[in-house]
Order: sequence, then C-alpha cells, then structure tokens
Amino acid sequence: MNWNSQQVDQLGEGNLHTYGRKKEFNGEFIVSITHAMGLNLARLIPFIIMTNIVRKQVTKNKDILYAEVQGQLEAGVGQTITVWRKGKDMVSFRDSGWHKIALMFFGWTLNGKNVHSYFITYKTSEIPLGEEAEEIAKTYGTYMHKGEKIRKSNRPPVSI
Repeated sequence: MNWNSQQVDQLGEGNLHTYGRKKEFNGEFIVSITHAMGLNLARLIPFIIMTNIVRKQVTKNKDILYAEVQGQLEAGVGQTITVWRKGKDMVSFRDSGWHKIALMFFGWTLNGKNVHSYFITYKTSEIPLGEEAEEIAKTYGTYMHKGEKIRKSNRPPVSI
C-alpha cells in the first residue's frame, strides 16, 4: 500500500494524506488521535519534516491498519489518526525508531505560546475521520496549552 494525498475541505482548506484502506474493520481496534492548533511557521516546519519521516516508518509497520495525516499550513492546524490492531502495537511504534526521535521535536513544537494540543488513544470498532476525530480529541483527549497539561484524557462513550 502507498500513501494517498488529496486536497480537502476539513480543518480549513488543507491536505490529507492517508495510508491503508478506509473501511470498517471487523471487531475492536485501537485509535490514536493527535490534534494541534495555533502552530506558527517556525514550529510547523520541524513538525512537517518529522511527520514525513514518520509517515515512511508507518508503511513498514505490519500492525497499522490505517493512518491519516491532515494539516493546514496557513491556519497552523495539524491532525494525525492511526488505527492499530492492538494497543501494544501502537505503544511499540510510538516508543521506537524515528517516532521516538520525533516525539522530542513534537514536544517542542506542541509547547508553543499559542499552541493548543489534544491527544487520545482508545479502543473502538469505528474509525472517526476528519472533523469527527477532531471533536473526539478536543472533548475527551488530554488537553495541553503552552506545554502545560490542562486536562487528562477520558475514554469516549462506546456510542461514539
């Protein structure tokens, strides 16, 4: 499988890059969402570079079912969604290779003066996409502002 790219009208005019097949998967799986807004150009450049490196690592991982990277440069908005067979697969990917290195840069990027960031990982049987994923991250995810944790993550209701 390869990454597919397209222009979209979600999160403002922007680009959407997907990997995997956009379909319903049987059973439950793990969804991880990261959403950030208020990124300035100096913080977006390393974010984009590291995201592109991590995107290449995703294609080599047999445990990922689907990935979506979406962003809008002018609005300073970025969002990633990954879908995994098991939670341990996501944790293993997050804590190794280029993604582990990228986390150091993402930490600096997401701790900016005007940056609002949201992170959530949960078990589900439906993949939230685009604005639905943004809403889940903002409502239930760990919320950080200026690098300070404002709220811990809460599990979304099963009906989502």
